[in-house]
Amino acid sequence: SPDGACEVVQPCDSSADCPCNRGYASPGELCDVINDAVTDALRGVVPSHLSADEWLFKALVKAALMAPEGCVWKSGGKFLLTNEERNQSATAIVGVLERENQETDAGKGIRALVDYTEQHYGYRVTAVQLNFHPNQKSSHKQHRDIYGAGQKGGINCTCSFMKCTGTVCYSLGSSRQVLCETIADSRSKYETCGEDCAGMKTYKWMHSGSAMHFNAPWNNNHTHGIPPMDDPCGPRISVALLCA
Repeated sequence: SPDGACEVVQPCDSSADCPCNRGYASPGELCDVINDAVTDALRGVVPSHLSADEWLFKALVKAALMAPEGCVWKSGGKFLLTNEERNQSATAIVGVLERENQETDAGKGIRALVDYTEQHYGYRVTAVQLNFHPNQKSSHKQHRDIYGAGQKGGINCTCSFMKCTGTVCYSLGSSRQVLCETIADSRSKYETCGEDCAGMKTYKWMHSGSAMHFNAPWNNNHTHGIPPMDDPCGPRISVALLCA
């Protein structure tokens, strides 16, 4: 449950010596969940008597409800908020949030997350993905983030991605588990233990206000996603920042 262990590991059970069970395949891999990151990021932006994660959650829900036709759309097991061209550059996302009013809470909040991420990690944020998960049935399929220059995010994607080096994803609303899986393919440094290799699975709880940070070496060797839940839960929004 969300109140239990923050991480649950399922090793590959095909072999006790499976390389996947080390949990890393390259030096310098980073993947951490940081609690209360949103509070730190929005300090000075959100009135001190309010909860920063709840404030930003409500602001983004309001933005989605007020967004022009075509800006909220279903993508796999969840919804995205973008502009009409489905451009997810940081400039385009802030632009749609501030189109009618330069002083929206949603615009201020996303600007603050971008500024904090750039200052705290020394990155430059190149893309912002706003994922809306209505309930426990929603999901985000296992994937790597797109870090190669010129790659596209999918058939409907109009972004041109710069060469990126990390991702910081902020979670708002209901707690959900992120599933991180080892992957053994031509891009990964992992080697399988045999034909029946199942890889190692790690479930990490993300609570409201937390952030998950991972870098390119970890992204090369693992996939991540949000599996559906059996137990009922409320809505969640994730703000994923791709960084150069």
